[in-house]
Amino acid sequence: MGSEQLQLIILPAGIIAILFALYLARDVLRRDTGTKEMEAVAATIFEGAVAFIRRQYVTIAILALVGAVVIGMGLNVNWPPDRLPEGATALSVEASRPVARDAVLDAVLDALRRYDAATVERDYRAALATIGQRVRVELPGDATFEGIAVDVDGHCLVVRTDTGRDRTVLAGDVIHLRPA
Repeated sequence: MGSEQLQLIILPAGIIAILFALYLARDVLRRDTGTKEMEAVAATIFEGAVAFIRRQYVTIAILALVGAVVIGMGLNVNWPPDRLPEGATALSVEASRPVARDAVLDAVLDALRRYDAATVERDYRAALATIGQRVRVELPGDATFEGIAVDVDGHCLVVRTDTGRDRTVLAGDVIHLRPA
């Protein structure tokens, strides 16, 4: 099979995979959640899964960042000035001397070692515009509630309702409300 034929298969296969995933998600969300005991066990499992996934996302983000930085710097470390596109530069041009790629990689990895998971979470929370805002949450199945967005727990939003109860929002539309 040639590369042209393969390219014709990739897009339809991707679309089919996404449609099938949406079908499965919809099927799972429509099913009965079971008894209260089953829901309690599911909530405990969910809490552990969220903690595990949060750690995985942090690890993947760090690896993606390292890969992006290494690839980006690898392309523009020691390029000759006459081969650079207009407006582009290279580390060797800025330093007026050749730059050792391994030294660049060591510096990047040292910087990333100092950027731990707690720092990533802190910076993530600081960048969220929703925290501290009054919101209305529209859940699947037409249920809604209002409150103040107070935190994120893993990848879920925590909203304190008007009754003082904290609710975790895994899926739904979150609408910022104007102050009263």
